[in-house]
Amino acid sequence: MTHNWATIPRRVSIATIAICCAILGIGAMICIQVYRAHEIGEMDLLLGQDLLIEARRVAYDGAQAELLESVGPSYYDLTNEQWFWQLTRDGSDEILLQSPSLGPVTADSWVLDVPEAGGNFVIPGGDVLRGRRAAFPGMEPDETLTFRIAAPLMHVTEETNRAAKLIALIFIGLAIVVSVSVYITVNRGLMPLKRLSNSVKVMRKNDTIIDDQKWPPDLVPVVDELRELHWRNGTIIEKHRRKNAELAHGLKTPLAALARVAEELEGDKGDQITDFVGRMTGVIKRNLSRARTERPYGKSSPVHACAEDVSFALGITLRNRMPHIENAIDAGTTFWGEEADIQEILGNLLENACLWAKSHVRISVTAPEPGMITLSIEDDGPGMEADKAKQGAPVQRGDQEETEEHGLGLLIVQDIAELYGGAVNIGTSPLGGARVSVMLPGKIKA
Repeated sequence: MTHNWATIPRRVSIATIAICCAILGIGAMICIQVYRAHEIGEMDLLLGQDLLIEARRVAYDGAQAELLESVGPSYYDLTNEQWFWQLTRDGSDEILLQSPSLGPVTADSWVLDVPEAGGNFVIPGGDVLRGRRAAFPGMEPDETLTFRIAAPLMHVTEETNRAAKLIALIFIGLAIVVSVSVYITVNRGLMPLKRLSNSVKVMRKNDTIIDDQKWPPDLVPVVDELRELHWRNGTIIEKHRRKNAELAHGLKTPLAALARVAEELEGDKGDQITDFVGRMTGVIKRNLSRARTERPYGKSSPVHACAEDVSFALGITLRNRMPHIENAIDAGTTFWGEEADIQEILGNLLENACLWAKSHVRISVTAPEPGMITLSIEDDGPGMEADKAKQGAPVQRGDQEETEEHGLGLLIVQDIAELYGGAVNIGTSPLGGARVSVMLPGKIKA
């Protein structure tokens, strides 16, 4: 059974939306990385400026370095902010002077491990800083000093996280807009396929060809082929019907003559001929019933009205033997098929039920699933053996077996049901007798 989520428009929409969301997600990640790279570049520029400013605060006389007063507030004067600088002697990594944020130089002081070209490094405690370094002029020609400066990378991370949240909100909004747009566009673009599907359903139910509405160029060949197939199917089946009917009529007269000859014969030969004629008549009747159901996609037939017509006809035939028939079928019940087929089913089952019922026969219809109905014929007579009925053998009801004619009627019902994609089930009725249920295409209108 096909689920609604598995339709072509939904599959295409889901696939397209997934691709668009993936592209937007990748775009968002790229934007975040670009923003982070920009923030790191801004920090490098800031460190370069601070290096020049802070280096001018250092006075070095060749033996000792001294920190001059700042012209304004500086992060490098604040403790616990991780804005640091150091002046070191190359070769020995001796710390000559460091920023107030690092405190005075002691034996436990550690050197800022800034890479030669600048970049990220880790300080004791595990925090990540970003730093730059530059040569500092010494008093002697061979004296080389290095000024190192660093700032916490946490500020870049915080700014990147704030930007990432904003970018995520923007891209989520874009994803929603794109998803809705894609869903609407795909559904509108594939609307002709849905119209074609509905037209085929109407063709099956009402025996009509696909309408002449304007179809897209890509679907015109498909529509034309379906119309041609529908016409050819109807024409071929109609020819088969006529041929079967002609064959049946051609055989009826010789068979009737054989039956009369058999009546005049005495002994076993007459009985054998009568038996053979009965079998041939049954085969003809069954194949004619099968031929009637081999039809093009179809027509709708009212089940309630057909049941009333069959009941009325049986009342005339059975007369005093006619039990009470309770027609519990909803007036809006429709069988998607030929009226002759539902009448054939009702005729065979109702006749059998009326012949075996004590006083009551009930007809009802339920809808076990969308597009299918179950027609049930129940009686208060003896039950029926379901296993034999499935095998096509004579069915035992009470102490007697059904006649060949009545057993043939059940086989005809099974043939018709199978050709419509249905089935026949035999069980016990709450009335006390048999219940024969036939599943067929159709629906119950509210």
